Amino acid sequence: MKRIGILVITILTVFSVSAQKKGHKISLTAPQLANETFYLAYHYEQKQYISDTLIFDNKGKLTIEGDEPLHHGVYLAVFPSLKNRYYEFLIKDQFFGMELKDTTKMNAVSFVNSQDNLIFQTDMNEMQELRNASQVLDGKIKTATSEEEKQKWKEELNDINTAFTEKRVKLIEDNPDLFYSDILGMLREIKIPESPKDENGEELIENFRFKYFRSHYWDYVDFSEEGIIRTPLFKTKIDDFLEKYTYKSQDSLIHSCDIIVELAKANEKVFQYVLVTLVNKYANSKVMGDDAVYVHLVKNYYETGLASWINEEQLAKMKERRVALEPLLIGKISPNLTLRDTTISNLYTLHDITTDYTILYIWDPECGHCKKVTPKLGEFYKKHTNESLSVYAITTSNIEEIDVWKNFIKKHNLDWINVGDLYHQTKFRSLYDVTSTPQVFVLDKNKKIIAKRIGVEQLEGFFHQYMKNTGDENYMNFELDNNALQGEDEHHEGDGHAH
Repeated sequence: MKRIGILVITILTVFSVSAQKKGHKISLTAPQLANETFYLAYHYEQKQYISDTLIFDNKGKLTIEGDEPLHHGVYLAVFPSLKNRYYEFLIKDQFFGMELKDTTKMNAVSFVNSQDNLIFQTDMNEMQELRNASQVLDGKIKTATSEEEKQKWKEELNDINTAFTEKRVKLIEDNPDLFYSDILGMLREIKIPESPKDENGEELIENFRFKYFRSHYWDYVDFSEEGIIRTPLFKTKIDDFLEKYTYKSQDSLIHSCDIIVELAKANEKVFQYVLVTLVNKYANSKVMGDDAVYVHLVKNYYETGLASWINEEQLAKMKERRVALEPLLIGKISPNLTLRDTTISNLYTLHDITTDYTILYIWDPECGHCKKVTPKLGEFYKKHTNESLSVYAITTSNIEEIDVWKNFIKKHNLDWINVGDLYHQTKFRSLYDVTSTPQVFVLDKNKKIIAKRIGVEQLEGFFHQYMKNTGDENYMNFELDNNALQGEDEHHEGDGHAH
């Protein structure tokens, strides 16, 4: 028996059901719960949602039925009168019976005409027995009086774990059509062989274990079974692949996303879930440069017509966002600008700057945050006057606000390149996707974007890491900051459609 703390009482329809009307009928008998309320819920990522509410009759019976099949997934039979206690069960079979004989016991549910649930229940009971045995052996290991005794209990613990794992593998192989086999497939261990070696015993493939594990990560996941999206496992499996088993570069992340999306094409609903999940993940990422993944996904999957569920208005918004982001991706040459200084008579062109690094700073003298951090940027600039570093600071002020701009510059002695588009003659706001201020872009000597949307306080750490990684011996002139590559929380655009 399990307890659920607060179960959101919300009916969610996440995906449209199949047009094929096979129907479903699941009977539930619980004599102790006559006339009580029952919730049918399901897992979706790490949350649970109510999909139906029914009432037991005066004999403690109810029927869950309809003209269309229920989505496959891990479901919960929730009993509000028992303080939201619940039992988990599987739905792939559409016609079966359940009986709750004793509301105080975990294994008190019995099933009729559902091989999936019979095997699921048996395996869960065996897992509980394994946990109990493991706890006993853990206690013996802790209280062992010698290394020999401790090793004995460790070997016994390893043996029972190995036996249970092998039993599950056999269960999967003997029942390939069961939904529970698909669930266990997401938990199945990847066995890594010995690394190939040359005649001298040296490994032939660098990082062989990592590469082998990564290349076989999805071997036992059945993407053709849509029920995997209604489990607490699939989303975690995706996140782990991207965050633990993918190198931290945008190209590597894009490659990993493509792997998952291609596999997901085995099922229309899984494909939709995967693509929406990935787009939302990278649309909202705070990691600098992750917008390249968003741009790739939108351009290669949404704009090519593969996302059939999205309407034209939503697609247009996503394309507009992609068009705004793409020219500003890390590694792109920054859009050139020629703007006037505070005298309005002198022009300064961004790409004419010859220093090794340029900080492109877009700010508003009347913005509260800008008032705090712009003087800090001034201090940073003065601290590193001996470095080959320039600041090209663009105000968002108009001609009526020129005095406010000039007074701020004078007050804080900002003796860098101060320019603006006071008469709105350029499109610098759209070119640099200025939706808020301040904005920081760091450019190299060739005006390639090497950092963006980071805080002024992160510049020290960024230059330290970047220069060190690129072999610039001046990196020690900048202080290390472990958060230097974490972007500011500027944008929260999603893909525009509900999930």
